Amino acid sequence: MTDRTKKLLGTGAFLLAVLLILGLAGFNYLYNLGNTPLRDWDEARHGVSAYEMIQSGDYLVNTYLEENDYWNLKPPLSFWLVAAGYQVAGYNAWGLRLYAALSGIGVVLVCILLGRKLGGRAGALFAGIIAVTTYLFTEVHAMRNGDADALFVLLTTLSIYFLATCYGKGWRLALSVGMFSLAFLAKSWHALSMLAVIGLFWILSRSWRWMRVRDYLYAVAGLLPIGIWALARWQADGATFFTTMFEVDMVNRTKEAVEDHAEPLLFYFKLVWQYYSLWVILLGVAALVCIAIALLQRRRKLPALLQAAEAPQYPYARLALWLGVLVPLVAFTFVPTKLFWYVFPLYPCVAVLCGAYWGRIFSAVKKRWLRWAVLGLAAIFVLAAGAHYQRKCTYNAMTAYTEPMEEALQALDRELVEGCRAFSTLSVYGNEGWDQDQALGAQLFCGMEPRQGSLKAFAWDYTDRAVILMRRDELPALMELVEPFSLNRRGGWTADGVEYIIMQKK
Repeated sequence: MTDRTKKLLGTGAFLLAVLLILGLAGFNYLYNLGNTPLRDWDEARHGVSAYEMIQSGDYLVNTYLEENDYWNLKPPLSFWLVAAGYQVAGYNAWGLRLYAALSGIGVVLVCILLGRKLGGRAGALFAGIIAVTTYLFTEVHAMRNGDADALFVLLTTLSIYFLATCYGKGWRLALSVGMFSLAFLAKSWHALSMLAVIGLFWILSRSWRWMRVRDYLYAVAGLLPIGIWALARWQADGATFFTTMFEVDMVNRTKEAVEDHAEPLLFYFKLVWQYYSLWVILLGVAALVCIAIALLQRRRKLPALLQAAEAPQYPYARLALWLGVLVPLVAFTFVPTKLFWYVFPLYPCVAVLCGAYWGRIFSAVKKRWLRWAVLGLAAIFVLAAGAHYQRKCTYNAMTAYTEPMEEALQALDRELVEGCRAFSTLSVYGNEGWDQDQALGAQLFCGMEPRQGSLKAFAWDYTDRAVILMRRDELPALMELVEPFSLNRRGGWTADGVEYIIMQKK
Protein backbone atom coordinates (compact mmCIF):
# COMPACT_ATOMS: atom_id res chain seq x y z
CA MET A 1 0.00 0.00 0.00
CA THR A 2 1.47 3.34 -1.04
CA ASP A 3 1.78 6.34 1.25
CA ARG A 4 -0.76 8.18 -0.87
CA THR A 5 -3.27 5.36 -0.44
CA LYS A 6 -2.70 5.28 3.31
CA LYS A 7 -3.23 9.04 3.46
CA LEU A 8 -6.46 8.82 1.51
CA LEU A 9 -7.73 6.00 3.70
CA GLY A 10 -6.82 7.95 6.82
CA THR A 11 -8.63 11.04 5.53
CA GLY A 12 -11.67 8.99 4.59
CA ALA A 13 -11.82 7.31 7.99
CA PHE A 14 -11.51 10.70 9.71
CA LEU A 15 -14.29 12.24 7.62
CA LEU A 16 -16.50 9.20 8.27
CA ALA A 17 -15.92 9.57 12.01
CA VAL A 18 -16.79 13.29 11.81
CA LEU A 19 -20.00 12.47 9.94
CA LEU A 20 -20.92 9.88 12.59
CA ILE A 21 -20.43 12.47 15.34
CA LEU A 22 -22.54 15.03 13.47
CA GLY A 23 -25.14 12.33 12.85
CA LEU A 24 -25.23 11.64 16.58
CA ALA A 25 -25.69 15.37 17.17
CA GLY A 26 -28.59 15.30 14.74
CA PHE A 27 -30.17 12.45 16.70
CA ASN A 28 -29.61 14.12 20.08
CA TYR A 29 -31.06 17.45 19.04
CA LEU A 30 -33.59 16.67 16.29
CA TYR A 31 -35.17 13.31 17.17
CA ASN A 32 -38.63 13.76 18.73
CA LEU A 33 -38.03 17.50 18.67
CA GLY A 34 -41.71 18.25 18.22
CA ASN A 35 -43.02 15.43 20.41
CA THR A 36 -42.72 17.07 23.81
CA PRO A 37 -45.04 19.77 25.18
CA LEU A 38 -44.44 23.47 24.73
CA ARG A 39 -42.52 24.67 27.77
CA ASP A 40 -43.73 27.48 29.99
CA TRP A 41 -41.73 30.63 30.60
CA ASP A 42 -38.79 31.33 28.27
CA GLU A 43 -39.59 28.97 25.41
CA ALA A 44 -43.26 29.93 25.35
CA ARG A 45 -42.42 33.61 25.65
CA HIS A 46 -40.00 33.42 22.71
CA GLY A 47 -42.55 31.47 20.69
CA VAL A 48 -45.32 34.00 21.30
CA SER A 49 -43.08 36.96 20.45
CA ALA A 50 -41.86 35.34 17.22
CA TYR A 51 -45.43 34.44 16.21
CA GLU A 52 -46.66 37.97 16.84
CA MET A 53 -43.73 39.44 14.90
CA ILE A 54 -44.90 37.49 11.86
CA GLN A 55 -48.52 38.51 12.34
CA SER A 56 -47.77 42.20 12.90
CA GLY A 57 -44.82 42.57 10.54
CA ASP A 58 -42.89 44.41 13.29
CA TYR A 59 -39.60 42.52 13.69
CA LEU A 60 -38.02 45.06 16.03
CA VAL A 61 -40.19 45.20 19.16
CA ASN A 62 -41.01 41.89 20.81
CA THR A 63 -44.53 41.66 22.20
CA TYR A 64 -46.47 39.29 24.40
CA LEU A 65 -50.20 39.01 23.75
CA GLU A 66 -49.81 42.04 21.47
CA GLU A 67 -48.37 44.30 24.15
CA ASN A 68 -44.73 45.37 24.35
CA ASP A 69 -42.93 42.75 26.42
CA TYR A 70 -40.84 44.21 29.25
CA TRP A 71 -40.44 40.87 31.03
CA ASN A 72 -38.47 38.96 28.38
CA LEU A 73 -35.89 41.69 27.90
CA LYS A 74 -33.88 40.25 25.04
CA PRO A 75 -32.80 41.84 21.77
CA PRO A 76 -34.57 40.29 18.77
CA LEU A 77 -32.06 37.90 17.17
CA SER A 78 -33.42 34.71 18.72
CA PHE A 79 -37.02 35.80 17.99
CA TRP A 80 -36.09 36.24 14.33
CA LEU A 81 -34.70 32.71 14.13
CA VAL A 82 -37.76 31.21 15.82
CA ALA A 83 -39.88 33.11 13.29
CA ALA A 84 -37.73 31.68 10.49
CA GLY A 85 -38.31 28.21 11.93
CA TYR A 86 -42.08 28.77 11.79
CA GLN A 87 -41.78 29.71 8.13
CA VAL A 88 -39.74 26.59 7.35
CA ALA A 89 -41.42 23.91 9.50
CA GLY A 90 -44.81 25.45 10.27
CA TYR A 91 -46.54 26.77 13.35
CA ASN A 92 -45.69 23.90 15.66
CA ALA A 93 -43.08 22.74 18.16
CA TRP A 94 -40.75 21.71 15.32
CA GLY A 95 -40.76 25.21 13.90
CA LEU A 96 -40.30 26.67 17.37
CA ARG A 97 -37.21 24.58 18.15
CA LEU A 98 -35.62 23.98 14.77
CA TYR A 99 -33.06 26.78 14.95
CA ALA A 100 -31.96 25.68 18.43
CA ALA A 101 -31.30 22.13 17.24
CA LEU A 102 -29.33 23.38 14.25
CA SER A 103 -27.36 25.65 16.58
CA GLY A 104 -26.47 22.60 18.65
CA ILE A 105 -25.16 20.77 15.60
CA GLY A 106 -23.20 23.91 14.75
CA VAL A 107 -21.58 23.93 18.20
CA VAL A 108 -20.37 20.36 17.72
CA LEU A 109 -19.01 21.19 14.27
CA VAL A 110 -17.12 24.26 15.55
CA CYS A 111 -15.58 22.14 18.34
CA ILE A 112 -14.41 19.60 15.75
CA LEU A 113 -12.92 22.31 13.52
CA LEU A 114 -11.07 24.02 16.35
CA GLY A 115 -9.99 20.68 17.80
CA ARG A 116 -8.54 19.81 14.39
CA LYS A 117 -6.51 23.03 14.29
CA LEU A 118 -5.14 22.59 17.82
CA GLY A 119 -4.92 18.83 18.28
CA GLY A 120 -4.95 17.18 14.87
CA ARG A 121 -7.43 14.55 13.83
CA ALA A 122 -7.49 12.80 17.18
CA GLY A 123 -8.03 16.13 18.93
CA ALA A 124 -10.89 16.94 16.57
CA LEU A 125 -12.64 13.64 17.23
CA PHE A 126 -12.12 13.87 20.99
CA ALA A 127 -13.54 17.41 21.02
CA GLY A 128 -16.52 16.34 18.91
CA ILE A 129 -17.35 13.32 21.07
CA ILE A 130 -17.15 15.34 24.27
CA ALA A 131 -19.27 18.16 22.84
CA VAL A 132 -21.97 15.93 21.38
CA THR A 133 -22.40 13.91 24.59
CA THR A 134 -22.79 16.98 26.82
CA TYR A 135 -25.85 15.81 28.67
CA LEU A 136 -27.08 19.25 29.75
CA PHE A 137 -27.36 20.30 26.12
CA THR A 138 -30.34 17.95 25.75
CA GLU A 139 -32.06 19.38 28.82
CA VAL A 140 -34.19 22.54 29.07
CA HIS A 141 -32.79 25.86 27.88
CA ALA A 142 -30.53 24.19 25.36
CA MET A 143 -30.50 22.57 21.94
CA ARG A 144 -34.02 21.11 22.14
CA ASN A 145 -35.77 24.30 23.27
CA GLY A 146 -36.99 27.36 21.41
CA ASP A 147 -35.32 30.04 23.51
CA ALA A 148 -32.07 32.01 23.19
CA ASP A 149 -29.55 29.74 24.89
CA ALA A 150 -28.63 27.37 22.03
CA LEU A 151 -27.92 30.31 19.75
CA PHE A 152 -25.97 32.02 22.52
CA VAL A 153 -23.74 28.96 23.00
CA LEU A 154 -23.11 28.74 19.25
CA LEU A 155 -22.16 32.41 18.99
CA THR A 156 -19.88 32.36 22.04
CA THR A 157 -18.21 29.19 20.71
CA LEU A 158 -17.65 30.90 17.36
CA SER A 159 -16.24 33.93 19.20
CA ILE A 160 -13.79 31.65 21.02
CA TYR A 161 -12.91 29.94 17.71
CA PHE A 162 -11.89 33.23 16.07
CA LEU A 163 -10.18 34.46 19.24
CA ALA A 164 -8.11 31.28 19.60
CA THR A 165 -6.92 31.54 15.99
CA CYS A 166 -6.46 35.32 15.76
CA TYR A 167 -2.71 35.57 16.45
CA GLY A 168 -1.27 37.84 13.79
CA LYS A 169 -4.64 38.12 12.04
CA GLY A 170 -6.57 41.16 13.19
CA TRP A 171 -9.60 40.34 11.08
CA ARG A 172 -10.14 37.19 13.15
CA LEU A 173 -10.19 39.26 16.34
CA ALA A 174 -12.75 41.50 14.66
CA LEU A 175 -14.86 38.43 13.86
CA SER A 176 -14.60 37.39 17.50
CA VAL A 177 -15.95 40.80 18.51
CA GLY A 178 -18.65 40.46 15.85
CA MET A 179 -19.74 37.12 17.31
CA PHE A 180 -19.90 38.79 20.73
CA SER A 181 -22.19 41.44 19.24
CA LEU A 182 -24.52 38.78 17.86
CA ALA A 183 -24.40 36.95 21.20
CA PHE A 184 -25.49 40.19 22.87
CA LEU A 185 -28.37 40.48 20.40
CA ALA A 186 -29.41 36.96 21.43
CA LYS A 187 -28.92 37.00 25.21
CA SER A 188 -28.39 40.61 26.27
CA TRP A 189 -26.09 41.29 29.24
CA HIS A 190 -25.09 37.63 29.60
CA ALA A 191 -22.77 38.20 26.65
CA LEU A 192 -20.61 40.57 28.72
CA SER A 193 -18.71 37.53 29.99
CA MET A 194 -17.57 36.97 26.39
CA LEU A 195 -16.47 40.60 26.13
CA ALA A 196 -14.43 40.06 29.31
CA VAL A 197 -12.83 37.00 27.71
CA ILE A 198 -11.82 39.05 24.67
CA GLY A 199 -10.45 41.89 26.81
CA LEU A 200 -8.43 39.60 29.07
CA PHE A 201 -7.10 37.71 26.06
CA TRP A 202 -5.92 40.98 24.48
CA ILE A 203 -4.10 41.87 27.69
CA LEU A 204 -2.61 38.48 28.59
CA SER A 205 -1.56 37.61 25.04
CA ARG A 206 -0.10 41.09 24.56
CA SER A 207 -1.92 41.37 21.28
CA TRP A 208 -1.08 45.06 21.03
CA ARG A 209 2.40 44.01 19.93
CA TRP A 210 1.15 42.95 16.51
CA MET A 211 -2.21 44.69 16.10
CA ARG A 212 -2.37 47.63 13.72
CA VAL A 213 -4.72 50.61 13.65
CA ARG A 214 -6.86 48.94 11.01
CA ASP A 215 -7.22 45.88 13.26
CA TYR A 216 -8.72 48.08 15.98
CA LEU A 217 -11.02 49.67 13.43
CA TYR A 218 -12.18 46.22 12.34
CA ALA A 219 -12.83 45.30 15.98
CA VAL A 220 -14.88 48.45 16.54
CA ALA A 221 -16.81 47.65 13.37
CA GLY A 222 -17.66 44.31 14.97
CA LEU A 223 -19.79 46.22 17.49
CA LEU A 224 -21.92 47.82 14.78
CA PRO A 225 -24.77 45.25 15.00
CA ILE A 226 -25.42 46.30 18.61
CA GLY A 227 -25.31 49.99 17.70
CA ILE A 228 -27.66 49.61 14.73
CA TRP A 229 -30.19 47.62 16.77
CA ALA A 230 -29.98 50.02 19.75
CA LEU A 231 -30.64 53.04 17.53
CA ALA A 232 -33.61 51.36 15.85
CA ARG A 233 -35.07 50.20 19.16
CA TRP A 234 -34.64 53.66 20.69
CA GLN A 235 -36.72 55.11 17.90
CA ALA A 236 -39.46 52.54 18.62
CA ASP A 237 -40.05 53.14 22.34
CA GLY A 238 -37.33 55.46 23.58
CA ALA A 239 -35.36 54.56 26.68
CA THR A 240 -38.04 52.35 28.24
CA PHE A 241 -36.69 49.02 26.99
CA PHE A 242 -33.06 49.87 27.75
CA THR A 243 -33.63 51.17 31.27
CA THR A 244 -35.81 48.17 32.13
CA MET A 245 -33.30 45.76 30.58
CA PHE A 246 -30.48 47.29 32.61
CA GLU A 247 -32.42 47.41 35.88
CA VAL A 248 -33.93 43.93 35.68
CA ASP A 249 -31.30 41.83 33.90
CA MET A 250 -28.17 43.65 35.05
CA VAL A 251 -28.75 45.40 38.38
CA ASN A 252 -31.39 43.19 39.98
CA ARG A 253 -29.83 39.86 39.00
CA THR A 254 -26.41 40.89 40.28
CA LYS A 255 -27.80 42.40 43.48
CA GLU A 256 -30.17 39.65 44.63
CA ALA A 257 -31.54 36.26 43.63
CA VAL A 258 -34.35 37.09 41.20
CA GLU A 259 -37.45 34.85 41.15
CA ASP A 260 -36.07 32.68 43.98
CA HIS A 261 -33.16 31.41 41.87
CA ALA A 262 -30.75 31.33 44.81
CA GLU A 263 -28.09 28.63 45.09
CA PRO A 264 -24.94 28.07 47.19
CA LEU A 265 -21.80 29.98 46.24
CA LEU A 266 -20.09 26.96 44.65
CA PHE A 267 -23.21 25.89 42.75
CA TYR A 268 -21.56 26.02 39.29
CA PHE A 269 -18.45 24.12 40.39
CA LYS A 270 -20.64 21.35 41.80
CA LEU A 271 -22.76 21.41 38.65
CA VAL A 272 -19.78 20.96 36.34
CA TRP A 273 -18.44 18.14 38.49
CA GLN A 274 -21.83 16.43 38.69
CA TYR A 275 -22.54 16.43 34.96
CA TYR A 276 -19.03 16.65 33.50
CA SER A 277 -16.71 14.96 35.97
CA LEU A 278 -15.23 12.37 33.57
CA TRP A 279 -14.29 15.09 31.10
CA VAL A 280 -12.85 17.25 33.89
CA ILE A 281 -10.65 14.31 34.89
CA LEU A 282 -9.61 13.77 31.26
CA LEU A 283 -8.74 17.45 30.90
CA GLY A 284 -6.86 17.56 34.21
CA VAL A 285 -4.70 14.55 33.36
CA ALA A 286 -3.91 15.86 29.88
CA ALA A 287 -3.08 19.35 31.15
CA LEU A 288 -0.71 17.99 33.82
CA VAL A 289 1.04 15.73 31.31
CA CYS A 290 1.46 18.63 28.86
CA ILE A 291 2.86 20.85 31.63
CA ALA A 292 5.36 18.12 32.54
CA ILE A 293 6.41 17.70 28.90
CA ALA A 294 6.82 21.46 28.51
CA LEU A 295 8.99 21.69 31.66
CA LEU A 296 11.18 18.79 30.52
CA GLN A 297 11.53 20.35 27.08
CA ARG A 298 12.50 23.71 28.55
CA ARG A 299 15.19 22.04 30.66
CA ARG A 300 16.23 19.88 27.71
CA LYS A 301 15.66 16.72 29.68
CA LEU A 302 13.13 15.00 27.44
CA PRO A 303 13.38 11.19 27.72
CA ALA A 304 14.16 9.18 24.62
CA LEU A 305 10.52 8.22 24.14
CA LEU A 306 9.45 11.86 23.69
CA GLN A 307 10.29 14.47 21.10
CA ALA A 308 10.32 18.27 21.20
CA ALA A 309 7.17 20.01 20.07
CA GLU A 310 7.14 22.33 17.11
CA ALA A 311 6.23 25.97 17.64
CA PRO A 312 2.42 26.08 17.71
CA GLN A 313 0.62 27.79 14.86
CA TYR A 314 -1.76 29.41 17.35
CA PRO A 315 0.38 30.10 20.43
CA TYR A 316 -2.37 31.65 22.54
CA ALA A 317 -5.25 29.35 21.58
CA ARG A 318 -5.32 27.50 24.89
CA LEU A 319 -5.31 30.81 26.74
CA ALA A 320 -8.49 31.80 24.89
CA LEU A 321 -10.08 28.46 25.74
CA TRP A 322 -9.14 28.61 29.41
CA LEU A 323 -10.55 32.12 29.63
CA GLY A 324 -13.72 30.77 28.00
CA VAL A 325 -13.96 28.27 30.85
CA LEU A 326 -12.90 30.35 33.83
CA VAL A 327 -14.47 33.75 33.13
CA PRO A 328 -18.13 32.61 33.07
CA LEU A 329 -17.49 30.08 35.83
CA VAL A 330 -16.03 32.67 38.20
CA ALA A 331 -18.16 35.63 37.12
CA PHE A 332 -21.50 33.89 37.56
CA THR A 333 -20.36 32.31 40.81
CA PHE A 334 -20.53 35.75 42.40
CA VAL A 335 -23.91 36.64 40.88
CA PRO A 336 -26.72 35.89 43.38
CA THR A 337 -29.15 34.73 40.66
CA LYS A 338 -27.95 31.27 39.63
CA LEU A 339 -29.35 29.09 36.86
CA PHE A 340 -27.54 26.10 35.40
CA TRP A 341 -27.69 27.34 31.81
CA TYR A 342 -25.76 30.52 32.63
CA VAL A 343 -22.46 28.62 32.26
CA PHE A 344 -23.36 26.63 29.13
CA PRO A 345 -20.65 28.39 27.03
CA LEU A 346 -17.83 26.81 29.06
CA TYR A 347 -18.65 23.23 28.00
CA PRO A 348 -17.51 23.52 24.37
CA CYS A 349 -14.28 25.13 25.61
CA VAL A 350 -13.61 22.13 27.86
CA ALA A 351 -14.26 19.80 24.93
CA VAL A 352 -11.76 21.58 22.67
CA LEU A 353 -9.17 21.86 25.47
CA CYS A 354 -9.31 18.10 25.94
CA GLY A 355 -8.77 17.59 22.22
CA ALA A 356 -5.94 20.14 22.07
CA TYR A 357 -4.03 18.72 25.05
CA TRP A 358 -4.35 15.10 24.00
CA GLY A 359 -3.32 16.00 20.47
CA ARG A 360 -0.21 17.61 21.93
CA ILE A 361 0.53 14.46 23.94
CA PHE A 362 0.22 12.21 20.88
CA SER A 363 2.55 14.42 18.85
CA ALA A 364 5.13 14.40 21.66
CA VAL A 365 5.48 10.60 21.69
CA LYS A 366 8.38 9.61 19.44
CA LYS A 367 7.92 5.86 19.16
CA ARG A 368 5.12 4.89 16.81
CA TRP A 369 4.00 1.87 18.83
CA LEU A 370 3.84 3.90 22.02
CA ARG A 371 1.93 6.69 20.31
CA TRP A 372 -0.67 4.21 19.16
CA ALA A 373 -0.83 2.67 22.64
CA VAL A 374 -1.41 6.07 24.28
CA LEU A 375 -3.97 6.96 21.62
CA GLY A 376 -5.75 3.65 22.10
CA LEU A 377 -5.98 4.00 25.89
CA ALA A 378 -7.21 7.60 25.64
CA ALA A 379 -9.71 6.65 22.95
CA ILE A 380 -11.09 3.82 25.09
CA PHE A 381 -11.64 6.25 27.95
CA VAL A 382 -13.27 8.85 25.68
CA LEU A 383 -15.56 6.31 24.04
CA ALA A 384 -16.54 4.74 27.38
CA ALA A 385 -17.20 8.11 29.02
CA GLY A 386 -19.02 9.30 25.92
CA ALA A 387 -21.23 6.21 25.97
CA HIS A 388 -22.01 6.85 29.65
CA TYR A 389 -23.17 10.42 28.98
CA GLN A 390 -24.84 9.48 25.69
CA ARG A 391 -27.23 7.17 27.52
CA LYS A 392 -28.69 10.22 29.22
CA CYS A 393 -28.79 12.15 25.95
CA THR A 394 -30.56 9.21 24.30
CA TYR A 395 -33.13 9.07 27.08
CA ASN A 396 -33.97 12.73 26.57
CA ALA A 397 -34.15 12.34 22.80
CA MET A 398 -36.35 9.24 23.02
CA THR A 399 -38.76 10.76 25.53
CA ALA A 400 -42.05 11.77 23.93
CA TYR A 401 -45.23 12.80 25.74
CA THR A 402 -48.04 15.34 25.54
CA GLU A 403 -50.02 17.53 27.90
CA PRO A 404 -53.86 17.30 27.99
CA MET A 405 -54.37 21.01 27.36
CA GLU A 406 -52.04 20.94 24.37
CA GLU A 407 -53.79 17.87 22.97
CA ALA A 408 -57.12 19.63 23.34
CA LEU A 409 -55.93 22.73 21.52
CA GLN A 410 -54.53 20.64 18.67
CA ALA A 411 -57.83 18.76 18.37
CA LEU A 412 -60.03 21.88 18.17
CA ASP A 413 -61.69 22.78 14.89
CA ARG A 414 -59.49 25.69 13.86
CA GLU A 415 -62.21 27.25 11.72
CA LEU A 416 -64.43 27.75 14.78
CA VAL A 417 -61.93 29.80 16.78
CA GLU A 418 -59.36 31.20 14.36
CA GLY A 419 -59.01 34.95 14.76
CA CYS A 420 -61.09 35.03 17.96
CA ARG A 421 -60.02 37.03 21.00
CA ALA A 422 -59.61 34.19 23.48
CA PHE A 423 -59.81 34.18 27.27
CA SER A 424 -59.25 31.26 29.63
CA THR A 425 -59.88 30.05 33.17
CA LEU A 426 -57.64 26.99 32.77
CA SER A 427 -54.32 28.22 34.17
CA VAL A 428 -52.37 25.47 35.91
CA TYR A 429 -50.65 28.05 38.11
CA GLY A 430 -53.75 29.99 39.11
CA ASN A 431 -53.02 32.89 36.77
CA GLU A 432 -55.81 35.23 35.75
CA GLY A 433 -55.99 33.93 32.21
CA TRP A 434 -53.56 31.94 30.09
CA ASP A 435 -50.34 30.31 31.18
CA GLN A 436 -47.59 31.19 28.73
CA ASP A 437 -47.35 27.74 27.14
CA GLN A 438 -51.14 27.63 26.79
CA ALA A 439 -51.15 31.04 25.09
CA LEU A 440 -48.51 29.85 22.62
CA GLY A 441 -50.50 26.69 21.90
CA ALA A 442 -53.65 28.74 21.29
CA GLN A 443 -51.76 30.81 18.72
CA LEU A 444 -49.87 28.02 16.95
CA PHE A 445 -52.54 25.33 16.84
CA CYS A 446 -55.76 27.36 16.67
CA GLY A 447 -54.86 30.80 15.34
CA MET A 448 -56.59 32.41 18.32
CA GLU A 449 -55.63 35.78 19.78
CA PRO A 450 -55.13 35.06 23.51
CA ARG A 451 -55.86 37.85 25.99
CA GLN A 452 -55.13 38.01 29.69
CA GLY A 453 -58.11 37.71 32.01
CA SER A 454 -60.78 35.15 32.63
CA LEU A 455 -64.55 35.37 33.28
CA LYS A 456 -64.79 39.11 33.99
CA ALA A 457 -62.46 40.05 31.16
CA PHE A 458 -64.55 37.97 28.77
CA ALA A 459 -67.78 39.48 30.06
CA TRP A 460 -66.48 43.02 29.57
CA ASP A 461 -65.14 42.35 26.07
CA TYR A 462 -67.56 43.76 23.49
CA THR A 463 -65.80 42.73 20.29
CA ASP A 464 -67.63 40.58 17.75
CA ARG A 465 -65.51 37.46 18.16
CA ALA A 466 -64.59 36.72 21.76
CA VAL A 467 -64.43 33.19 23.20
CA ILE A 468 -63.52 31.73 26.57
CA LEU A 469 -62.14 28.27 27.38
CA MET A 470 -63.44 27.06 30.73
CA ARG A 471 -64.67 24.12 32.77
CA ARG A 472 -68.35 23.36 32.34
CA ASP A 473 -68.97 23.72 36.07
CA GLU A 474 -67.90 27.38 35.80
CA LEU A 475 -70.84 28.16 33.51
CA PRO A 476 -73.16 29.39 36.32
CA ALA A 477 -70.51 31.93 37.41
CA LEU A 478 -70.25 33.18 33.81
CA MET A 479 -74.04 33.50 33.53
CA GLU A 480 -74.01 35.85 36.51
CA LEU A 481 -71.83 38.20 34.44
CA VAL A 482 -73.33 37.68 30.96
CA GLU A 483 -76.95 37.22 29.93
CA PRO A 484 -77.43 33.52 29.19
CA PHE A 485 -79.27 34.20 25.92
CA SER A 486 -76.19 36.06 24.61
CA LEU A 487 -73.93 32.99 24.95
CA ASN A 488 -73.29 30.30 22.40
CA ARG A 489 -71.36 27.08 22.90
CA ARG A 490 -68.68 26.65 20.23
CA GLY A 491 -67.25 23.28 21.21
CA GLY A 492 -65.56 21.41 24.01
CA TRP A 493 -63.65 18.35 25.13
CA THR A 494 -63.29 16.00 28.08
CA ALA A 495 -60.03 15.18 29.87
CA ASP A 496 -59.49 13.15 33.04
CA GLY A 497 -63.24 13.05 33.65
CA VAL A 498 -63.59 16.85 33.51
CA GLU A 499 -65.72 18.52 30.83
CA TYR A 500 -64.37 21.69 29.22
CA ILE A 501 -66.32 24.03 26.98
CA ILE A 502 -65.73 26.97 24.65
CA MET A 503 -68.29 29.75 24.95
CA GLN A 504 -68.79 32.67 22.58
CA LYS A 505 -70.99 35.72 22.75
CA LYS A 506 -73.65 35.88 20.10
